[in-house]
Amino acid sequence: MTKISSKIKPQKWMQSEFLKQVISALGEARLVGGCVRDSLLGRKIKDVDIATPNQPEKVMALLKKKGIKVIPTGLKHGTITAVRDKELFEITTLRKDIDCDGRHATVEYTSDWQEDAARRDFTINAMFMDLSGEVYDYFGGIDDLKKGIIRFVGDPYARVQEDYLRILRYFRFEVNYGSHAIDKESLSACIKYREKIDNLSGERIQIEMLKLLSAKDPHRVLNIMKEEGILACVIPGSDEKLDLDAIKHLVNIEKEEGSLIPSEDSIIRLALLIQKGKKQVIELCERWKLSNVHKKQLLDLIEPLMEINSRTNEKDYKRYLTKLGKEDFIKQLLFLWAKDERNDHIMQCKSMLAMANTWKIPVFPIGGKDILALGVKPGERVGDLLERAYIIWEKSDYALTKKQLMEIIKKDLD
Repeated sequence: MTKISSKIKPQKWMQSEFLKQVISALGEARLVGGCVRDSLLGRKIKDVDIATPNQPEKVMALLKKKGIKVIPTGLKHGTITAVRDKELFEITTLRKDIDCDGRHATVEYTSDWQEDAARRDFTINAMFMDLSGEVYDYFGGIDDLKKGIIRFVGDPYARVQEDYLRILRYFRFEVNYGSHAIDKESLSACIKYREKIDNLSGERIQIEMLKLLSAKDPHRVLNIMKEEGILACVIPGSDEKLDLDAIKHLVNIEKEEGSLIPSEDSIIRLALLIQKGKKQVIELCERWKLSNVHKKQLLDLIEPLMEINSRTNEKDYKRYLTKLGKEDFIKQLLFLWAKDERNDHIMQCKSMLAMANTWKIPVFPIGGKDILALGVKPGERVGDLLERAYIIWEKSDYALTKKQLMEIIKKDLD
């Protein structure tokens, strides 16, 4: 039975002339998924997706007839994209699942809106809306959204068996849209099939987990995942001894320091989940297919250049900041600060953060070419002289000029 909510007030993004033109060209079409969900919550809309009973070939013909550029982005799956300038809308033909193997689904086109809603993952993602703001809710998504309940559409066990990635998506949506009212059946289905996570590709795991970790406060949900043995299925080498207090501490630091630090960083949070050092990082990067950039970031965090202890002073702050640069300095600082759960060094951490945001990092004024210009032959000698000059420059509190440093090097060569 179709449940239609009272209309919501059309929002600014719904007034897009291009969006109106696309909907009009299709004849029968509704907005679907995330843009509907986030409109009901008054959140910022990131992507606008459209559903239609028209099959892909007809969709392309209808849009081209109106002079709208189309890209067959996922024609095999019934999806094309309408594009104009910087605006783009994905349009997907209504579908129903015929067969699923836990990773891929065989689908068939349909003209039934409810059949399409029934194949979606969660009730809050299975709603449609027209441009007047009227919402079509077949499975109680509006009520679930109000209560902060993440619930699978229909039988949760069947939904999870269709695609085991839904286990991770469940927790990702729980962290962003859920409250403490966990849907027991949905959670139970995730627990039952947790071992099937091993069947998923690393790329799919990576995408979901990095999104989860970048949420404002992932601590509650990570704790549930840990207690139910799901985190151990996702992070190679993790076990029941995993301590999540550092994540909680980091979230509190981020709330308190606000604009002085970058927005939620999933890699710092991931580094705080590493229990067994470099070996575990390498295993994790291999399993999740993380980039070499992410791998280096993780290794730099778990084996940080800087130290924070009772003897750390302003000179040390400057040394770390100059060597690391502002971005990496703040990342290492936040990592170490989060692990200092008793706040033994809170004043030092605050001072270091303030310096990172106010002190202009000096640039080492000489390079290899300057050494070669003195007649030094290419090789290790060049590096040795640069390193010595850098140490002298550092001890001068970065005051020595290029001319002064070159004079010192010349004396070494005499």
